[in-house]
Amino acid sequence: MAEIKPFRGIRYNDERYGDLSPVLAPPYDVISPADYKTLRDRSDRNAVQLILREPQPNADRPENETPEAYAPAAKLLDDWLIDETLLQDQAPAVYLLDQEFELNGESRCRRAFVARLRVEAFGMGYVFPHEQTMPGPKADRLALIKATRMNMCQVFGLYRDDGAVRPILEQMAEVDPIAQGTGMDGVRNVLRAVYHPRLIHKLIDAMAPHRIVVADGHHRYETAVTYRDLMRPVRKVPTFDEPYEFVAAAFVATADPGLSIRATHRLVTGVRHFKAQAFFEKAAEDFELEEVPLDAPAILERLAQLAERHAFAIVTRDGSRILVRKMGRREADGVGSKLDAHILHHEIFAGLLQMSPETWEKGGPVRYVQSAAECIDAVNSGDAQFAALLNPTRIDEVEAVAFAGGKMPPKSTYFYPKIPTGTVINPLI
Repeated sequence: MAEIKPFRGIRYNDERYGDLSPVLAPPYDVISPADYKTLRDRSDRNAVQLILREPQPNADRPENETPEAYAPAAKLLDDWLIDETLLQDQAPAVYLLDQEFELNGESRCRRAFVARLRVEAFGMGYVFPHEQTMPGPKADRLALIKATRMNMCQVFGLYRDDGAVRPILEQMAEVDPIAQGTGMDGVRNVLRAVYHPRLIHKLIDAMAPHRIVVADGHHRYETAVTYRDLMRPVRKVPTFDEPYEFVAAAFVATADPGLSIRATHRLVTGVRHFKAQAFFEKAAEDFELEEVPLDAPAILERLAQLAERHAFAIVTRDGSRILVRKMGRREADGVGSKLDAHILHHEIFAGLLQMSPETWEKGGPVRYVQSAAECIDAVNSGDAQFAALLNPTRIDEVEAVAFAGGKMPPKSTYFYPKIPTGTVINPLI
């Protein structure tokens, strides 16, 4: 059963930061060096400084494996607590986060609640991953936790509401907001703190039967498990209720009308002897080919029409085609193998083009981009040999892979909006 708990969160001082706009930051793994500078220019108290080291000019963001690398972040955290930039709540709370945004010209709102979640190793119970993780980011996040002893941001978890949770959250939403702010992504975030014990206990009971799928934050979740295992021997008589037995998580119902998964497209370089015409002729053995104009909206519209079949677009300077997997072709075993991204990676990249899996696991020759128009521009300018445009992964596909114990290829999902850093910090001490 899923075990959640309220906690005494550390938050920006309401009296100084009722408007959180200057201090919010995206999750650490989507922040570029240019983004870091933009955020830092917004405020010298921006939360980005608590989760990342300042990038050096003309250098990629390093992955840091020792707590000393994040000593500046730990000192900054202490300084902000001393000067009351940050304050800890006096009572345990569950935090409600409404995120308001526009999608395809429509106004949407996604509701999350933030609480502690008892951690357990993936595959051992009620928390399920859907993507692979890499050792570098986990070592980096472990160094941050060791230095600060805090969860600076939340893991993003999904649950399938059986109708019991929503009414409780609606009651919680009657509480006045304590802060709000617009992030650099244009999303308006409204934060509420709910201290009412009766409502909190009702939510704990309602969430108990649910399985949790990690949508974002796989590295942070696994890091929380590692940190728990490191801390357990420190206490001679552990209660197994210590803060390090939990991780801060933002929970969203799969049926929430604001839940959105965006497509992540691929830009490819470095494929030896790549010739578009020869590639399309070879691909025609297993895929139906349909010529498409070099226009992002038109391509995406056509892909959406083919969403029930395995389809993606290959864009080159010498012509572009939509590839649709031929009916009746034998599919590989395993629920994950039926995903468009899996077919693209294994049948096209590894199969037809003889690309090593390392090219998409470690980046470099394969880059991941949310904008289809940006992909087309990169191909036209010669910055990429070709682009592969995909439909978004569906939430039912995410759940099917997770509950079957499978793993999706990297960047198979892009949940939007992201859970921002700077709303509430979870102390692990």
